Amino acid sequence: MANIVFDWFGVVCNKALIEWVRGLAVTEGIFQNVLALADLLDAGQITLVEFQRGLAALVDHPVERVHQDLMARVVVNELVVAIARRLNEKHKVSVLSNVNAEFIAEIVIKRDLASLFNPIIASSALKLIKPNPEIFRRAFEILQCRPKEVVFIDDTVGHVEVARTLGMTGIVFESADRLERDLLELGLL
Repeated sequence: MANIVFDWFGVVCNKALIEWVRGLAVTEGIFQNVLALADLLDAGQITLVEFQRGLAALVDHPVERVHQDLMARVVVNELVVAIARRLNEKHKVSVLSNVNAEFIAEIVIKRDLASLFNPIIASSALKLIKPNPEIFRRAFEILQCRPKEVVFIDDTVGHVEVARTLGMTGIVFESADRLERDLLELGLL
């Protein structure tokens, strides 16, 4: 049995924040400030409410609509979920993502995915973000496994490179079709 660890945004679902902010046609400077604010949220340095207030101010959007509008942008990749379901028949399937724990929990509950991805390791809970190697080491502890027992799937090349240097098998996510081929080549599907 392998531990298959998925990134969330960009793999299991779209990059909702980036898509929403880009859709508002903000300047590049504001966009970079939004990303910096999101890093603080993902690192557990600010709360979700603080993030929403800061985001609303940056993009000149009503604070009471920020969360609702962001959640409306979240699209789960059903092809990836189907692959995860197949993997879950023989392997442990989990998530390690740069994300706020409250935000991902809401998505997972609404989409009834809690029993599929277990555990969900949110960077905000660990107060670390990828590509910091320590977040992966903490994930090994949580998953109670060794690096060589992990297949890590992420859409960010740098994150996958760090995972590989720690001894994991790393897959750079490009599409569900490509992921399925990669997993078949590894004998996991």
